[in-house]
Amino acid sequence: MRGRRPYMLALVLATSWAWPVIACDVPVFRYALERWEPEPYQVVLLNDAPLDAGGEALWRALTEHETETPRILPSERGTKPDPGLETRWQADSATPWIALYYPPSAPLQTHVWAGPLTEVNCEAVLDSPARQDIARQLLGGASAVFVLLESGDAAADQAAADTLARELAASEASLVLPGRTKDEVPDIDESKVRIDFSSVRVSRTDPHEPIFVEMLLGIEPGLRDIAAPVVFPVYGRGRALYALAGKGINAKTIRAACALVTGPCSCQVKDENPGVDVLMATDWVAGIGEFLLENPEPAALPSPALHQASAPDLPDMPDEGWSPGMALVMAMAAGMVAILAVSLAIAFRKDRTGS
Repeated sequence: MRGRRPYMLALVLATSWAWPVIACDVPVFRYALERWEPEPYQVVLLNDAPLDAGGEALWRALTEHETETPRILPSERGTKPDPGLETRWQADSATPWIALYYPPSAPLQTHVWAGPLTEVNCEAVLDSPARQDIARQLLGGASAVFVLLESGDAAADQAAADTLARELAASEASLVLPGRTKDEVPDIDESKVRIDFSSVRVSRTDPHEPIFVEMLLGIEPGLRDIAAPVVFPVYGRGRALYALAGKGINAKTIRAACALVTGPCSCQVKDENPGVDVLMATDWVAGIGEFLLENPEPAALPSPALHQASAPDLPDMPDEGWSPGMALVMAMAAGMVAILAVSLAIAFRKDRTGS
C-alpha cells in the first residue's frame, strides 16, 4: 500500500550525505530476476500417527525438490505454535493436515493456509493458473506484473482495472532504462531488457486460487480487513513489492511502483529491498535461459532503506577542523535525518491506502 516515489526521492536527497548510494545501469527488475533467489516457505505436518505410504509420497513430493533452491522447507510442528490451527485440525484429526507458513523474513508469521494432506491440496500449494501466468510473463520480459485482486464489487474492480491499464501504459511511454535518455540508442537488446508492464486479475472466489489469494492478503498486516480491490506489483522471481489498496490505486502510486522496479539497482542485497516472495513452482534458472549479468553478487552493500531510521555514523574529521560546535551541528543533522525517515515512512504508508 505504498505511494513511494515522492517520499523516496525526498528521503534520498535529504540523506545522500550520510551514505554512499551504489547504483548501476542494470534495472532492478532484471537484477532481481537473475540474482534474487526466492525465499522458501515453510510447511508443518499435523499428524499424531505415522503417515501411510500414500501420505509419505505426498509429503516427499511437497518437500523434496529438483531445483537447487527449495521452494518449501519442512518445519517442526512445535516451532510454529498456532492454537487456532490446532483446534481446527483436532476436529479432523483422523486425517493428516499440512500448514503453509510465510518465509521467515515476511512481516506476518501466521500460517498462509492449512488443510488435509491430499494430492489436490499439495498441487494447489505449489502452483496455480494465475501464478503460472505471472511467471510466464516475468520470464517473457515483463518488468513487473501487477496483480489486481478483485473485491467482488464489479464497478470498483473495473475502475481499478481501468486506472491500472492507463497508468501502466503511461509509465511504459515515459520511463527509460537506467543510464540513457529517450533519444539515445540503447546499448542492449531491448527484446531482452525492456520496460514492459502487464496485469493479471484474480477473483477472491476463484476455486483455483484460494491459496494464492490467502498468500497475497498476508503480505502486509491488515489487508484481509480491506474490502476494496488491492493491487500487488510482482517482479523478479515472483517478489510482491507491496500492496496498493482502494483509493491508493492511483496515478501516483502506480507510477511510483513502476519507477522503482525499472530504476537502477542501487541496492543489490535482496533483504534490504521491500517485498515478500510469492510461492511458485517455477524453474527460474531454466526459464531465464541467457543470463545478462556477469559479475557475482556482492555479499553486502550499504543502502538507504526506508526502515533504517537510525542516525548514520559521523565521519572522522581532522582535529583542527572538528570543534564542539561542528560536532553539535552534525549531531543535529543526523537527528533530523532520523526524524525525516520516520515521518516519510508514515506518510508513505498512508498514501498507499488512500487515507
